[in-house]
Amino acid sequence: MELALKVLTVFTAISFSIAPAHAAAKVKKKKSKAATQQQPVTSKSPSEELATFLGTHLDRLLSPFDTGKSERDRDTDIKVLKAPVATRAEVTKLDQQFRANASAATPADQPVFQHAVATTTRLTQLMDERERQASLFINSRTTRPLSGLAATNTKKQRKDARQEIHETKNFMSAGLEQQWLQTATRYRQQINAQMDLLRSAERQAKPATPAP
Repeated sequence: MELALKVLTVFTAISFSIAPAHAAAKVKKKKSKAATQQQPVTSKSPSEELATFLGTHLDRLLSPFDTGKSERDRDTDIKVLKAPVATRAEVTKLDQQFRANASAATPADQPVFQHAVATTTRLTQLMDERERQASLFINSRTTRPLSGLAATNTKKQRKDARQEIHETKNFMSAGLEQQWLQTATRYRQQINAQMDLLRSAERQAKPATPAP
């Protein structure tokens, strides 16, 4: 009987000593899980963010001017041909983000953000150039020459003058269309080259994986 009591006493003591340890381990596990859940999701790399933007907007920014011969009103031309305000705002946001990251980056990461900023700068230059050339193109399609109709008297002269104006506008706009296509090709090459430099900088900044 005494032996049984001793065994029961020892078993009870062990149970009470294990319970707090088990409870503490359970609490620690919950805290660790909660901390893991609260960790921020890994953000995209600069090249991934820019690739997403380029995949959505680059073709639109490099698209040719209207090759049709019908004349639209000036406001419609501006809306169709110039870079959308929202697209420009998105580039500005990315540029500010990369510049802020560059100011806080380690020396190893500095080249990454420098190339990212160089890419957003090139995109801004592309939009500025598109707007400049689009304005010239719109003017070539919508501005009436000062000479021509005012100097005509007969119906045939007015018809010939209108035809001359139409041909002159088409000739000017065709030249501006071709000029923009050459500009767009150059910018596409420059942006692709800048993205290659960015990805290369990211690979060099990434810590090497130790051999097993």
